[in-house]
Order: sequence, then C-alpha cells, then structure tokens
Amino acid sequence: MKIKQFPLFVFITLCFACKTEQNVSVINTPEDKKLPTGNELKAQDLAKKNNAFALDIFKKMAGSENLFISPFSISTALSMAYTGAAAETEAEMAKTMHWPENSEALHKTFGQLIGDITKDAEAKEFTINIANRIYTDKGFELFRQFSDLNSNAYKASVQSIDFGKSEEAVKTINNWVSEKTEKMIPSLLKPSSLEGAKLVLVNAVYFYGGWSIPFEEKNTKKDSFWVAPNKAVETSFMQNNWRVNEEKFPFKYNENEQFQALELPYSENKGSMVILLPRADSTGVYKALPELVAGLNVVNLESLLSGLTSRPMVDMMIPKWKQKSSANLVGVFQGLGMKMPFIGQADFSRMSASNLSIGAIIHEAVVDVSEKGTKAAASTAVVSKATSAMIEPEDIVRFYANRPFIYIIRDQKTGSILFMGQMMQP
Repeated sequence: MKIKQFPLFVFITLCFACKTEQNVSVINTPEDKKLPTGNELKAQDLAKKNNAFALDIFKKMAGSENLFISPFSISTALSMAYTGAAAETEAEMAKTMHWPENSEALHKTFGQLIGDITKDAEAKEFTINIANRIYTDKGFELFRQFSDLNSNAYKASVQSIDFGKSEEAVKTINNWVSEKTEKMIPSLLKPSSLEGAKLVLVNAVYFYGGWSIPFEEKNTKKDSFWVAPNKAVETSFMQNNWRVNEEKFPFKYNENEQFQALELPYSENKGSMVILLPRADSTGVYKALPELVAGLNVVNLESLLSGLTSRPMVDMMIPKWKQKSSANLVGVFQGLGMKMPFIGQADFSRMSASNLSIGAIIHEAVVDVSEKGTKAAASTAVVSKATSAMIEPEDIVRFYANRPFIYIIRDQKTGSILFMGQMMQP
C-alpha cells in the first residue's frame, strides 16, 4: 500500500540571510557586531542540548489534545536567528534553547549536526531532507558575516523579493516550500503574513521511514482505544507477533514505574520511533498521560532511551494514525522565558543595521503512521519585522498501545529528536 505523504511543520519567526544572490544587499559587518570565534562544541553535545529543548517545548504545549511538533526544525530556525542576536536577546535565547554563548563555532557545529543527520539518508526506504532559505524585502541590507555564516553553516541561500507585492512574494516562498516538502505544504504563508516583514527564513524538513519489519495489512484489526478509563473509541490497530529465530532482534524495550518504552526501527536502523506507553500502578489503574508528561524530565527520558534493550519476542498492537497540529508559538516561547526577541527592544543587531524583532512563530505539523512506515514533512518560516544482557526467548513483551501515549521519532546516529507527539485519540 502506498503511503500518502504529508507536510509536517510550519514556523514563522525571525529572519536570516545566507548565500548572496538575486540582488541581495550585503554590507560589511561593523567590528563591534561580529560574532566571536568561540570554543569548539561537539555535535553529540549539541544534540543533547537540542533534545533538552525538545522536551521543554513539548511539555509546554502538551495538554489534553493530540499534539505533534518538530523540535529539531524549531531549533534549526531559531539557531539561524541566534546568529544575529546580541545582548539580552542573545542571553534569553541561549537560556531557553540550552545553547552556549553565541559564536561561529556553535553554528559550525549545528551545520555539522545537520550534515550527520542527512548523510546517506536518501534511500528508497529511509529519507531525511533538510533545507533552509532566506527571503529579504527588496532593498533590505544584511551584514556580511551573518549572511556568510548562514550560508556556510546552514547551507541556506537568500533571495530578495518585493514584499510590497505580497501575493507574488508569497507565491515565490510557497513554491519553494512545496518543492522541498514533496508538495505536501503547498500554501505555507498568506499575503497578510508579510505585513511589516523585512526578512523571512524558511526551514523545510521531509522525512520518510519504512519500518525495518513492516506490519502485515491482513493483521490490522478494529479494536478499542481507551481515551479515558470509562470511554473507548474504535480504531484500526496494526499487530505484529514477532519471534526472532536468528541473531537479529529488531525491537528494543525498556520500562520504569511510569512507562513501557518500545523502539520500532526504520529501514537500515538509521532512525526509529519510540512509543512511551503509561503503565498501570499496583491497583491496575493507569495514570493520566498529562500527569505523566508533567513529571517527565531529561534525566528519566534519557534513562528510558539509553536503557532500551533488544527483545527477541514482542507481541504488539499499535494504532494507525494521522495527526495535524498548528499553533502560534510566540506565547509558548514567552512562557519558556524568551520574551525579549518579540518586543521593540529586541537586539538582532548582528543581522542588519535595521531594528528587527520576531513578529510571529507559526507552527504546523502532520504525520501519517501506517503498516509500511512513517511519513512527515516540516517547514519553518521565520518572519522578522522592523521594530545489554540477552533476554530469554520465553520472556514475551506485550505492548498494547490502546490508551494515550507519547511518541518520539529520532535519528539513530546522533540521537537527535526530530519529531515528538502525543496520541490522545486516534
């Protein structure tokens, strides 16, 4: 069965610039606005910092409804904005995003991390594409270091268009997004999105992962998904009773007092989905997912993920699902303590001589999970305006995801959390 491709993520925030082309105005960066070289940072350490932010923003947005976001796309777009940040604006962004001091070294490492994630990830059954682009209003000037750093680290290109002709400008931006997301996000922006804008940064992510061991469609059955202890809805469940007779254990499992954790690998083990399913307490009662999400922290999440162990026998039942989430993230970031970038006193003076602030952060995400695998695509537009041990074969893991759960899609090589969601009702 062919899986439909879906767009994943839309996000509007600030502004950036990169490879100069198409009449983009770039001027020399004043000495007092240049970024320091900075200290070397390992890509693995940066991935951990991004994952800490991923959990922060997920917990802030999680409630009683379905949710799906791309923390990595948000981090990438904000990192390009961070390239131009200074003073208190820089400090607030660093604290919220878990980043060190703004420097050329940090952005070079971020570019390396993106390269590690996308390297050799263009196969038939596993694909991750990440693209960045900057649009500036006609005549708007960027500082050269800001432009060059985004070009070199983030492989972004920049195009100057007339934002005054908003319909034509939006069509240009939307066409690029549509191309990079396999036509799954055909209309990212509306003409009103460019009102007062000077810069638009767009990040696009396209993801496809075919399961290492696909579910057989003939085994998909209707069953109850318990949205509450006394309320169930009928939905389609994929089933897999898998016992390995060879030295190949595809599924990994771990548990603690709160969750069962099951990892389903994608093709060639380049990525995986991890489902965190609430466990019952000693009385047989399952805790509500929002309560468990509130208690989740970086330490216990990392413990669950790092403790995943191969299991030769897994009896699983997982729903098929499609999700779409959309929100303006300005309030979310303000709630996380990042307020300065959105007001008139914002300092993005390493981008341009003009006064800039973040106008909006619009995020939209869609995912499709079926018997063959997972497809998702993401686009982030940033708009800136002026102003272990072997398990015995008889040890069967029963994993029935028939109640609300958390799920994570991550890159296996770097450990980066690419997407994160919660399923409250299929």
